[in-house]
Amino acid sequence: MHRILCLVAASAMFGGCSSSTPTSADAAADAPGDVSDAQHAITATIGLTTDPDGQHVTFGTQNGSTVSLLASDLAGKTVYWATTEGGVPLSNAPMAIDQAITTLGADLTTTFTTAPHYADGPYEVSCVISVTGTPPPNIPASGDLAAFDNSTPPAGQPPPTGQSVRFTVAGADATKTLTNQYFIRFGSPASDAGDQ
Repeated sequence: MHRILCLVAASAMFGGCSSSTPTSADAAADAPGDVSDAQHAITATIGLTTDPDGQHVTFGTQNGSTVSLLASDLAGKTVYWATTEGGVPLSNAPMAIDQAITTLGADLTTTFTTAPHYADGPYEVSCVISVTGTPPPNIPASGDLAAFDNSTPPAGQPPPTGQSVRFTVAGADATKTLTNQYFIRFGSPASDAGDQ
């Protein structure tokens, strides 16, 4: 339950998202950490899968239940992305290192790739699928899908933020696919008929 409740703090985490492409390394120079001598990119891909009926996609909710959403209702939704230093929630960062906006495809996939300006170390990727159509800074709104992972990080890394997914750059580009298990339906929309 603790991992689920951590998302409550994420309600204003995308206050600065307005770019349709990642921000430049110049803008990132003022962000926490030194990315000027870095050489690797971060690539995050959303890869959602439908339930056996081929029509619905199931996600966890904040109260520990599950909700099934129509796959057709997810296709075409706006996805907001941002990166920060490892252990730093976007809501606490002076500014994101990179930020972008993509669209979830009919195949329920989309990809965000940064410029190659990340030094070795841990980084956070914050991601919200705006199911409700609510723009930043008011996301995730009740009904949106927010990604996070509270798995124990490698030794020596900061603890999880409860608001993001950890990516570790270690001598090469860092890549990860965010499947259904990474997302939780945020809040309690008026229509919760799909909750189980």
